[in-house]
Amino acid sequence: MVTAKKQKTPQTFMTADQAVKAVRVSEKGSRLEKQRTYLFEVDPKASKLEVAKAVSRRYQVEVSGVRVVNMAGKTRRFGRNLGRTTRFKKAYVKLTKGQSISFGAKA
Repeated sequence: MVTAKKQKTPQTFMTADQAVKAVRVSEKGSRLEKQRTYLFEVDPKASKLEVAKAVSRRYQVEVSGVRVVNMAGKTRRFGRNLGRTTRFKKAYVKLTKGQSISFGAKA
């Protein structure tokens, strides 16, 4: 019995603008900034390596580690109608010692 070899899908690489969509602002993110860890919303298809390259290229910093979490969409009620929030992928990006990212003026 002869089995066919699996075809490898071509690896598609993203640009920095495609991989990192936005900065996630939250209380937990503010606490993590003191530990040189920043939260970003990233493309669901982006890998850890692509996220690390995109952050280092966009903010001119050295990345020491990336952790990613796929966030599920939640069911929400709008009056008597049920709806869903969109799912997304977020990345915790840790920078090397002495590095930091400034996102603008803090109040």
